[in-house]
Amino acid sequence: MEQDDAILPNSIVIAFQKGLNFDETSKVDDSSSIGTLRIQLLEEEKPGWIVDGQQRVAALRSVKKEHLPVSVIGFESDGSAEEREQFVLVNSAKSLPKSLVYELLPKIEGHIPPKMKKRRDAYVFLEHLNLDAESPFYMRINTTTARHIDSANIKDLSVLKMLENSMKDGIFSRFQKNVEKATELLNNYWSAVSATYEEAWDLPPNKSRLTHGVGIVSMGYIMDTIGYKLVRKGRVPTTDQFARELRVLGKDISWIDGGWHFSDEMIMPRS
Repeated sequence: MEQDDAILPNSIVIAFQKGLNFDETSKVDDSSSIGTLRIQLLEEEKPGWIVDGQQRVAALRSVKKEHLPVSVIGFESDGSAEEREQFVLVNSAKSLPKSLVYELLPKIEGHIPPKMKKRRDAYVFLEHLNLDAESPFYMRINTTTARHIDSANIKDLSVLKMLENSMKDGIFSRFQKNVEKATELLNNYWSAVSATYEEAWDLPPNKSRLTHGVGIVSMGYIMDTIGYKLVRKGRVPTTDQFARELRVLGKDISWIDGGWHFSDEMIMPRS
């Protein structure tokens, strides 16, 4: 970037909410004009929000050249909801951390692709699990904004996968339109899991197969199986009911050490 012939090939996309004035000098067609865009600079707040190009802007800050042409695409925003929507739509197709994109989804109220909508619905319940003090997942889920918390050691994508599986064709699909009952179902089942396998639940994924992604997703399938057996007339099974069914599996499961003996030929992991 310090070289004389250096260029920044990609545009930076900025959303502006206010303080814009456009002086048209000539008209190209019905939807395009040429002119001068004047942006009002305020001392108390910045005029725009970077939707795409954060890393490029960070690189520009360290450049010591006095002049460097930069292409900028700007649009006038109706508010922060539209800015979040554009941020997700632009960055979901790029190598931005998926967790960051997914964490923004519940804040978006406008139109998003169907696949993203399903993920948004699942992430709403993930947030309930992570932020509800009564939840066994309370502050345990490692999201982009919770990475600095020591207890947040269960991957958000693992919990998200478990929720999406159950929302598609599991027990959760019966309750997901009722947030209160859906949250109760999740809290009751995973409270039973955490109590039944307390030692394994309290350990991080690198020491416990239960809190690892495979364990979370697998126990999600168990939730569906038990849930279908116990659910009666729209009533959510209690923690005690779930715990009784989990006892059928037994407490001596190799969550922390040992191997899984599926057959004489199939033992995982092999020593």
